[in-house]
Amino acid sequence: MRIYYAAGHTPRYGEKEQNHRTRDTSTDVELYYDGFGDSSINFVVRFWIDYRNHSDYLGARSDAIKRIKKAFDENGITIPFPIRTLDFGVVGGVNLDEVPAKGNGGL
Repeated sequence: MRIYYAAGHTPRYGEKEQNHRTRDTSTDVELYYDGFGDSSINFVVRFWIDYRNHSDYLGARSDAIKRIKKAFDENGITIPFPIRTLDFGVVGGVNLDEVPAKGNGGL
């Protein structure tokens, strides 16, 4: 089950504190910029883990997400949210203030 919540919150609620020590520290963490999003510059972070079972992978990924979020917060980096601009004055359209209010024969 995937559950989503606003990225403005610190990821720590609803979980017991776990100590994931599965990252292989003999190799460096790798970061590669890989494109532009709608409101972002996207990157990939790669690191190696001591993999014994799938929970090692899930725990290491969870820990990495929390560490990245903490580093973003500490450095004033915001996670972009999708932004949609509605233009009611397009050619052939009607300005919003010209649309009758609902209940007055309007939309």
